[in-house]
Amino acid sequence: MKNNFAKALSTAQLAIINTGNRAVYRAFKRLHTHQVQDVAYTSCSLLNLEKVLALCVRSEVFAIVLGTAPVRLFAIPSSVAVIAPFVSFEMLYSHRLLQPSPMEPSTPLPFEPPLFEKPLPHIALTDFSALAFQTYLTPATVLRELDNRYCETLRLGAFRNNPEAAEPVLRDADYVWFDLSAVRASDAPSTVHPGPNGLYAEEACQLGHYIGLSNRAKVLFLFGYKSHLCASSRTAQLAGQLLWHVAEAAATRIYEKIETGVAGRPEFKEIIVDMGQQGQALHFVNSLTTRRWWMKVPVARASAQWISCLSTDYDTACRGEIPLRWLWYYQKLNY
Repeated sequence: MKNNFAKALSTAQLAIINTGNRAVYRAFKRLHTHQVQDVAYTSCSLLNLEKVLALCVRSEVFAIVLGTAPVRLFAIPSSVAVIAPFVSFEMLYSHRLLQPSPMEPSTPLPFEPPLFEKPLPHIALTDFSALAFQTYLTPATVLRELDNRYCETLRLGAFRNNPEAAEPVLRDADYVWFDLSAVRASDAPSTVHPGPNGLYAEEACQLGHYIGLSNRAKVLFLFGYKSHLCASSRTAQLAGQLLWHVAEAAATRIYEKIETGVAGRPEFKEIIVDMGQQGQALHFVNSLTTRRWWMKVPVARASAQWISCLSTDYDTACRGEIPLRWLWYYQKLNY
């Protein structure tokens, strides 16, 4: 880590941390930024990455890590979203996203985690989400595990039918992993796991925009591309453009907190939908600034929780139907 990086963070809107080939960063620098004014840049080894990330989090500067999958997350309650072509037990367990099922505490992992991952502590996850994965590449046992743990999933086909469905998921994520292999090989040929199907380039950039706008996102890990990239390659150009969409959105973030309620706050509008005699009223909040929506989910023996949602969830409630996202979170938080 360069000595002036900590100083640069004091005025930076964004931090870019490179752990390998500089091709993606070079491709990004060739683009014309409009909203981003100050970017703190450094390169570091995997051994120093944890310290650099901790510095960014303390400085409250959104960080983008280029070239490596995450090697550690902080041992605080966190929400993680993964954008990848498939989900595996190796991904879940080796990176400490989920611990093996308590029903099988002595079952060894079917692989040997990389050396630098062995001493990592358990991560206190509040949520784990998998987006844009392909069902036929993901084992049924993994899907059952995610379902049993109430992990939110949005497969590639479901995302393509309704791209906006990814926005509330990413809005609530503290850390995001973006494996560039999730993009189809015709748009990003030089990835670690190239495949004929996957995200279109425009869809990948749309997801980057959602990540940048998130109130909570602290770190984005962008990885999955081959180490020998050159800045003029198609894959590096796409990664640079994806990075541009993240950076431009992050520079225009509007932080909105509604956990303590919105009474007396003119920038929010609270709407209560009466579900009839057999149902309880559903509470929604709409931001008059960003047009984003939230809905309140009651929790037994605890305070109700506000979760991100879309205007379509409100429309569903107005028709007298319980939104599926509300019902899913109600089951997750109460059972």
